[in-house]
Amino acid sequence: MMSYIQKVDRLVLPYGDGKFRNVNIYDLDKRVERLNILSSGTINQDLSDALKSDPTGSHAINVKNLVYVDATGFGVLLRGKNYLNKANEDDGDVPNFMFIETHPEVKDLVKLLKLGRIFPSYRDLEHLKDKFPEIPKLE
Repeated sequence: MMSYIQKVDRLVLPYGDGKFRNVNIYDLDKRVERLNILSSGTINQDLSDALKSDPTGSHAINVKNLVYVDATGFGVLLRGKNYLNKANEDDGDVPNFMFIETHPEVKDLVKLLKLGRIFPSYRDLEHLKDKFPEIPKLE
């Protein structure tokens, strides 16, 4: 069975005083345009598997094809974020769950729901490398 979340890279980025953090990079399958009640079960399992592969690292998902997230979809994402928060209690200020190339419609939803600090969004991989661990403002 194919996973909708594929790991494509792993970076080691500096933060703080001489500390380094694993940042796992994933692509959300291009067929996933909506994270809603219909797709959330499969995505929940795939996301859980990905996060459990490195619970103390950070995880960035390229969501460029995702155009809509409903309450159920945000619930899936929040469960993943909460799992990582528990595993990373010592690094509370370091982002552990991020989006890359967020579609404008999803970015608008994140802004509207005031979830920008919970789900930081980076323009692209270079922006992430340049700004980590800073949480960028939603543009």
